Amino acid sequence: MFGLSTTYFTVRGASVKLMRDVVTHSKKNALRHQHFSKRYHYKRKKTEPHFYLTLSPVLLSFSLFSTSNDSQKDKEKDKNKDIQNLVRQGKKMLAQNYHPKKAEMLYIQALHLALERKDRKVIAYIQDLLANLALHTNEYDKAEPLFRNVLQNLIATGKEPNDPAILEISLKLASIYASQGKRELAITGYTWCADTCRTNLKKMEEDGAGMGDEEFENSVALLGMILDSYGRYLFDHGNHQEALVCTMEAKSLCERLYGKTDLRTLIIYNDIGSVKSRMGKHEEAFEYVKMAVDAAENSGADPSEKAVFYTNLSMVCMRKGKPAEAEEAYKKALVEVSKTKDDALKKYVGSLANILVPDQPHSVK
Repeated sequence: MFGLSTTYFTVRGASVKLMRDVVTHSKKNALRHQHFSKRYHYKRKKTEPHFYLTLSPVLLSFSLFSTSNDSQKDKEKDKNKDIQNLVRQGKKMLAQNYHPKKAEMLYIQALHLALERKDRKVIAYIQDLLANLALHTNEYDKAEPLFRNVLQNLIATGKEPNDPAILEISLKLASIYASQGKRELAITGYTWCADTCRTNLKKMEEDGAGMGDEEFENSVALLGMILDSYGRYLFDHGNHQEALVCTMEAKSLCERLYGKTDLRTLIIYNDIGSVKSRMGKHEEAFEYVKMAVDAAENSGADPSEKAVFYTNLSMVCMRKGKPAEAEEAYKKALVEVSKTKDDALKKYVGSLANILVPDQPHSVK
């Protein structure tokens, strides 16, 4: 029996587990713990500061002057127009040309101006931009103190410890600790975020909130992000049963928010299949990955998504002792991946031919 390692590929911004039957260290995407923004993306009220767990080239943050009344807002905009212009230029550098160092210099200039004016909210906003940029470029040692400063400034401006903005930044810190190998800090961060978010939801429900209420749905989505990230961390460190518990809870939340055919839900089905396969529960793994494959076909998912799902289905079939079914699924994966422009995914799927369809040459164009 082959050993199992895991590779992560990004599908529309979400990191997807792709199993592999070889005894090697996993090829890990350094951002694997943060690619859940597209999966549990949610909107916050326009009157609230915005933190987005996003790693797209345009790194969003909370809005600069959103909590002031109109007259105060106009004055603040006039006072900080130079800061806004620098931030806008930095975002443009990322969106159009992707020059992170040039964007960083512009953000630093903006931060110096904010520090001179001693405006904690604006300082926190720019520090968050810088922290997200450092996170995106895998500079964890730089991102960590910046996020800590953001937390301090948010609390100084009146945010409660259980505020969603605090939770989101704390989740980012937990993800950074995970990437740095700081196990105790990572687990403490993840569990605190999850417990606090559950407490928030329970209180909202006691107050009569539920699905259809924007703030409640935002908190459901936030808990989903936390569980998704924590589940992946546990999976990577061999805690498969605990990972399964987190991922199953995330599945329930995702189905509640988006239904059973949404891509975000299908990715979680795929992840559950990965966990169950690692646990030796191949029949159950097959059921979940097959659900992802069937729904992807029926919902018009793009080729990269279907390629990942079919590859995992092939893996599970091979473990079940069904080589013919494994070959059929793998051939479909080859067809789908050939339609994509993802060279890394093409190379990876093609490299599995000797495992899934031995003695038969395959190439991916």
